Amino acid sequence: MSTNRRHLRLPWSTLRSWFAYAALPLVGVLTAPLLARALGPEGRGELAAILQPLSVADAFAAIGVPAAATYFVARGFSRQRIRKTSVLLLSIAMSIVSVVLFFYSDVIADASDTPRGLILLLWGSVIVGAFVAFRRGVWQGLREYRVLDAERASSALIRLLIIVVLFGIGVHIAFPFAVGYIAAGILASAILFLRPIKKFELRDTIADSEFRASDLTRYALLTSLSTVAMTLNNRLDQAALPAFVTSRELGFYSVAVTVAEIPVIITTVMTRNLLAEASAGAPRSALVKTTAIGLGGVLFSALVLAALAPWAIPFVFGPGFVGSVSLVWVLLLGTFVGAASTTCAVLLAARGRPGLGSLGPAVGALTTIAAFFVFRDVMTVWIAAYVAVVAQMLAFATAYYALRSATLQRKKA
Repeated sequence: MSTNRRHLRLPWSTLRSWFAYAALPLVGVLTAPLLARALGPEGRGELAAILQPLSVADAFAAIGVPAAATYFVARGFSRQRIRKTSVLLLSIAMSIVSVVLFFYSDVIADASDTPRGLILLLWGSVIVGAFVAFRRGVWQGLREYRVLDAERASSALIRLLIIVVLFGIGVHIAFPFAVGYIAAGILASAILFLRPIKKFELRDTIADSEFRASDLTRYALLTSLSTVAMTLNNRLDQAALPAFVTSRELGFYSVAVTVAEIPVIITTVMTRNLLAEASAGAPRSALVKTTAIGLGGVLFSALVLAALAPWAIPFVFGPGFVGSVSLVWVLLLGTFVGAASTTCAVLLAARGRPGLGSLGPAVGALTTIAAFFVFRDVMTVWIAAYVAVVAQMLAFATAYYALRSATLQRKKA
């Protein structure tokens, strides 16, 4: 399968994507002082308790469909057939996720002191999010990154506006801010649907008769193991901590995570491009270049953040959050190792081996679950931070071994 030269992105477009994807974390940093002053550590913890379960739910609701859409669209299969199968899979998954969220909402209602009905209403956004994620997958498969960049940047600007307005009118409870977070994403996602997708045609189009719904279903289900495991590995600590620590401690941890996840924007852009380009048959040199730029950017940004954290966090978030500094140092290590692990998993998925790509994240997620069970009676934010790093290390070791084994098998064949 040939690769259109215009899709071999130059560094300037990668930098554009970095800036676009950096917009949300930047808004997080800019609005953190407003949230800290409006809500305080306890209210910040309540906000995290409401929003973090959604990140886990989104992964389950999508069940690997966005990545499957990217893979099959990039390879030239019929988008109409892809859409039909994907909608069916998403509908089944969302039904299951809705039931789980219904029961878990009672726990979060108590932890955040928010009426259960309001939480359920807000969590209903997971349905919209699943279809938005599929649409992103299609654009990614077409390698039209400008559309994705525009959506990301718009979401950040809308979120900034909403938070500033809420702060300006004197809101001091968590729920309205949670609504603002979700509303910003939904409004910005309109960009994905307003721009016509039909005019973007791939040169190599595979006949409809060669598409099998079972292939997409199998790919999506196997990829979902990786997607869910990655989400659990990266977010389970935050989603579970409300049941183990106080809202004040959760507030410190939430701020630390906000800072430590800034380099993830580079990881996201790198893996987005790797999956689309590798699935479409981009040359090895292009993939190596994308990986080197991405991991180098993650490492550099992590080192800069670690150096600036002791004075930047108290300055930006307020003196009350100085306890987050040491947590940031620990979590930044996990961020870099996680980027390397994710790279291995994405390259395996792009080779049509999503099952192997799921092994690393699955090991990391199981490590996190086991550790939380073992330390359930003595759990603290410090233990949670170290668990996150160890889980990422084990995930990387497993993913790298799987990628190396698959590469050797491919050479022998």
